[in-house]
Amino acid sequence: MFKELLERDDVKYFINSLYNDDYFINRRNYNAYDNIGLFYDALYKYSVLFNNSMYVDILIKEIKSLFKKLTDLDDINVGINKVLSKILVLKLGIKNKNDFIDYVYDKYITNGYFIHSYSNIYRNNIINNGFNIDEYVNLYNDFINIKNSLVRYKVDLIEKDFNDKSIIFTDNMKSAFDYSLKSPGYFYEYICGDKNSKYKDSYIEKDYNKCLANIKKIIFNYSIDNNTGKLMIDTFNKEWELLNNSNNNISSFIFVKRNFFDTKKIDIDRFKEKYINEEYDVILDRLINNNYSNVKCNKNIPSKDIICVDIVNNFISLDKIEDVELDSDENGMISLLILIGVIFICIGSIITMFLLL
Repeated sequence: MFKELLERDDVKYFINSLYNDDYFINRRNYNAYDNIGLFYDALYKYSVLFNNSMYVDILIKEIKSLFKKLTDLDDINVGINKVLSKILVLKLGIKNKNDFIDYVYDKYITNGYFIHSYSNIYRNNIINNGFNIDEYVNLYNDFINIKNSLVRYKVDLIEKDFNDKSIIFTDNMKSAFDYSLKSPGYFYEYICGDKNSKYKDSYIEKDYNKCLANIKKIIFNYSIDNNTGKLMIDTFNKEWELLNNSNNNISSFIFVKRNFFDTKKIDIDRFKEKYINEEYDVILDRLINNNYSNVKCNKNIPSKDIICVDIVNNFISLDKIEDVELDSDENGMISLLILIGVIFICIGSIITMFLLL
């Protein structure tokens, strides 16, 4: 259902509004992708909780209002939970909080998904052969050498433990979307992780020259020796070339049912005892933002257990999007107005010619 919702014209238009509309641009004090990620997360949660598109127009209208009234991301997220819980209660006719908890638990926890974002150079292989961790092409040894070489300079750019073969899945679509823009995370940290990096969004923007400038600045600022500096630049170029085979305008995700993983379950009886007297939006937040929202995976996943989702990120100017499609009556009226306008222009031209005689 999430894939189908992404194809809706009103969804596409709203996403472009968040990226391009001056109103949203001037109000936010954070990256445009934070807004978009929050909306994707709301849309994903809606798709799991409702599995239909009946109330998406209401969802967009309410979320648009939130983005106009609020500037803090946490406040917007709280507002989104209120919107979702309100639609659940009013539209599905849920009678009480006990039923509300059971419904959300069944849809989101029992039958929900975990998500992993990845570089789409692996997409076809995942579709055909499933997800195999060992088939990730990487330059881990080079990055390990760089990490070890930078220790004496007290430079720690990369947090990743390259000996840990597991990957992280999450049930938060905003987190997955954020990671997709920075995937692989260790390469993003390598390029933009230093506190003095000049171009913090250079990797998200996939700007080679700015990314390379960040690496060179690290080498210069910390007076790194020639051999290590050469290794840093060479490794950067090799990794860039490897990833350059992917489509940088597409964020790719795999969705896997939660029950595929060996994860701890929420004790629903204890949960009810603790939160049954809270407001509906608080209950929803505690259920879907629980302590088990992330899971490590170190096993292969068959293709039959995977749903692949691609999101196109080539946000275009709003003036290039046709907002509505006119029906025949409106087209006829517009044609008539154009004709009248042309007639008046002709009359004006004739009068002007006579005046000049």
